[in-house]
Amino acid sequence: MIVKSKVQQTAGVTLHRALIAMTISCGGFIAWILYMANTDQDTLFFSLARNLPHGDKISHITLFGFFTLLLNLSTRCKTLAIYNGSCYLGTLSVWVFVTLEEMSQSFFPSRTVDLVDYAASLIGIVLFSFLSWLINRRNS
Repeated sequence: MIVKSKVQQTAGVTLHRALIAMTISCGGFIAWILYMANTDQDTLFFSLARNLPHGDKISHITLFGFFTLLLNLSTRCKTLAIYNGSCYLGTLSVWVFVTLEEMSQSFFPSRTVDLVDYAASLIGIVLFSFLSWLINRRNS
């Protein structure tokens, strides 16, 4: 059994709190981006995505991937049993959110459902879930 010093325990708690704060901030940023898109308002981020080759897809991969990583780490890579395997709670949460958000776009005149955007979001979720697994394995 590894015994951690009081300093190591305090640092671990501080890091976890910082992860939670970053996760909440990232979720708030995503909510703001979705609000701006749903109300057909332009932002610097939309302009950057339009002007970069494949910028929209890169945005989906990085935004939802990073959110997945933060959520997995802030839930300490908690898993849920699914059929014969398991899935990170953060990964499952972001996947459900992305799926519902993509479907909801059909209710907004300024938005369109795009399966390639959805696929890009899923790629980000999978890649950053793998990164979560690597980090979790290293820290175990």
